[in-house]
Amino acid sequence: LRGVAGMCGVGSPEDVLGEAQWAWLETQLAEAASARFVVVASSVQVLTSNPAFESWRHFPAAKARLLDALRRHAPSGVLLLSGDVHHADVSADSATTCGGAVEVTSSGLTHSLASSKKTKLLFGPLLATFTSHRPAPDAFYVGENYGELAFAWGAAPEMR
Repeated sequence: LRGVAGMCGVGSPEDVLGEAQWAWLETQLAEAASARFVVVASSVQVLTSNPAFESWRHFPAAKARLLDALRRHAPSGVLLLSGDVHHADVSADSATTCGGAVEVTSSGLTHSLASSKKTKLLFGPLLATFTSHRPAPDAFYVGENYGELAFAWGAAPEMR
């Protein structure tokens, strides 16, 4: 029902995190404020504009609180890692919202939206419809995928 409610623009007043989790996150972000970049992992997408999949978008107060925390602590670079949507996606937020965060979504080592003809036919066009969160409209992939994060500590920050 959250997906249907989200497609209609109705958000849940519930929270994604408990108060102890929010306090921990605030502390971690404060301690990392001078870091070259910060990695935040979420089980569901944070920046997506797609209402069909469960995401922080369905919890508008929680999403606003998260983005506000990122903005207030202002790490120089924010990488959000997410999954649970059976496709790969890249989202980029404006610098005015939370410091120009980039979100990489990867899920589906064994199955994906392209695993069946029905889901491929249905969800490919759906993903192509909701594009405002992406740096490029086609920055998604419906096949099986995984992500790898590599750190080159001596090099200048670079995302590829």
